Amino acid sequence: DPPKKSGGSDDEEDDRRRTYERQDIWQAAKSGNLKRLSELVEHSDLTEENGEGRTPLHCAAEMGQTEAVELLIDARADVMQEGSQLGRRRAYVFTAYDLAEAGHHYGTMEVLEAARKNLTIWQAAKSGDLERLSELVEYEDIDEQDDNGKTPLHYAAQSGHSAVVKA
Repeated sequence: DPPKKSGGSDDEEDDRRRTYERQDIWQAAKSGNLKRLSELVEHSDLTEENGEGRTPLHCAAEMGQTEAVELLIDARADVMQEGSQLGRRRAYVFTAYDLAEAGHHYGTMEVLEAARKNLTIWQAAKSGDLERLSELVEYEDIDEQDDNGKTPLHYAAQSGHSAVVKA
């Protein structure tokens, strides 16, 4: 008898399935396929970017898929996460709001703006949203610790937002 190959096929199939699912979340977001998107968000990293520098939230916002945007926000997608894309002369940095605005998707813009306004002080610090953080410190305690014992400044420093820490 010829020797049997060890491993291989099951692992390769698992890798193909994971790759397909990672690609599928961006497609579901772009097309507004809410059923498939709701299945995928449970097992996906919503901060992961595709080859175009976009998260699933960026894809949904760019296409004006307002209900998909709402679903992703409810699943805790970061509304302030920046994506980037290389242009001919420079890199372009954008948020989901920027992409919705470029496409004149006004309903989607309203949803994203409302979500941004509902950021907690910890989320604003973690995402580096200095404008929102400055609004929040007027009525929230910047030294308050969350359930993990961290202050908003801990999150800002951990995420590399030195401008927030200095402010």
